[in-house]
Amino acid sequence: MLQQDAYAVLGIHRNSSEEEIKQAYRAKALKHHPDKVLDEEERREATAQFQEIQAAFEQLSKGRRLDLVIGPMTRTELISACEGGDLSTVQQLLRESAEINATDSTGRSPLMFAAQAGHVEVMELLLQRQADLNLRNCAGHTCVMFAVGGGIKVNNQHERAQQYLRAVQLLLDEGAPVNGVTSYGLSALMLASTSGSTALVELLLERAAEVSLASDIGLTALVMAADKGHAGTVGRLLEKLADVNCRYGNGKTPLMSAAAQAYVEVVRVLLQHTADVNAQSENGYTALLYALETQLKDGLVCPIEGSLKKPGLKDTVQLLLHAAADAHVLGPRDQSALDLMSSSEELMGLLESHGSKSGEGQGDGLQKLLKDFLKCCGLVCNACWWGEPTLIEKLFMQTQSMQTIIMRVVLQPARRFDCLNRRKHCRLSRCSILSN
Repeated sequence: MLQQDAYAVLGIHRNSSEEEIKQAYRAKALKHHPDKVLDEEERREATAQFQEIQAAFEQLSKGRRLDLVIGPMTRTELISACEGGDLSTVQQLLRESAEINATDSTGRSPLMFAAQAGHVEVMELLLQRQADLNLRNCAGHTCVMFAVGGGIKVNNQHERAQQYLRAVQLLLDEGAPVNGVTSYGLSALMLASTSGSTALVELLLERAAEVSLASDIGLTALVMAADKGHAGTVGRLLEKLADVNCRYGNGKTPLMSAAAQAYVEVVRVLLQHTADVNAQSENGYTALLYALETQLKDGLVCPIEGSLKKPGLKDTVQLLLHAAADAHVLGPRDQSALDLMSSSEELMGLLESHGSKSGEGQGDGLQKLLKDFLKCCGLVCNACWWGEPTLIEKLFMQTQSMQTIIMRVVLQPARRFDCLNRRKHCRLSRCSILSN
């Protein structure tokens, strides 16, 4: 592999800001992450590319930003034997005085390769020969992180998952740091929380893993678990006093992330632990707005291509409404949850049911508002039908804040179509029914 400019690896200019470097790194790392590749040969190529991306970011983030190059990949015989789990070859090479802590060009040691592959016997041998537990690769990943990362890939394979669990336990027993973080703040507990492996998360928590650690953009173990829909892990982290209303990215909360993907059980657990149902992100979205949007991607830690399929949408909306979610908050496109729900009779039925079942306070107000919509809609339609602009003007002056809702939520599509066909005969230019 030819030497490459670190800027070229990340696809940025030499005058890029620190924030642009971080954004480019995240985008490249997400696109080329080897965990997304199933074929073993392709995964090796993806791993090499991912390591180059990590190395480029590490060098640029440390301020060495002039004429930086990424050297060719180096892989010693010991590294290859450890990665392949060839215990006899590892023993032979160590007898021949192979350097036990020699790393490749991205800073990965033989112990890291063995940990990532889950070869416990090889790891035990390396540790007996005093392999360094505290080494980090160019991006700050520790041997514990490599073992946890390997375990994520085989979480649905019980025997292999148990093997990785033993690998993590071995490293921690030997004194490997449980709370080590990468250069961008990622911890082993955050990685484990994305896997849904309660055993792995529990092991790290037993060894005093910090639930409050956050990445440079605010990602925590709780955020990662909520984003992947792991209700059990979310509950366990909250029992350990994880901040249920922590903010990440653009001011988003774990509840917003779970609602964006309609993870019903995660939303339920978060609400049971007093998540703020009406919190808003910096661009004005609430959990309810995130739940109702099908094209919105910025509520997610890991963006999903295409429209989001949300089989749990109805139950998610019901939970949020039951927790007193405000359906009238306007998002950045000047749309409220009521606007987004208007196209679904089922969701509007939930809203009306929520209003009719509520006691004093917000529920009664919502029920009255809905009744006012229906009443005003009928009056407006009749006024339009008979050509009475003075009456329409009066009605809209009385219900000015409800004009958009009347048109989008309550007015029957057939009657609105009729109104639109008759717009040339209407003498009221301010009529919101005819202007939308």
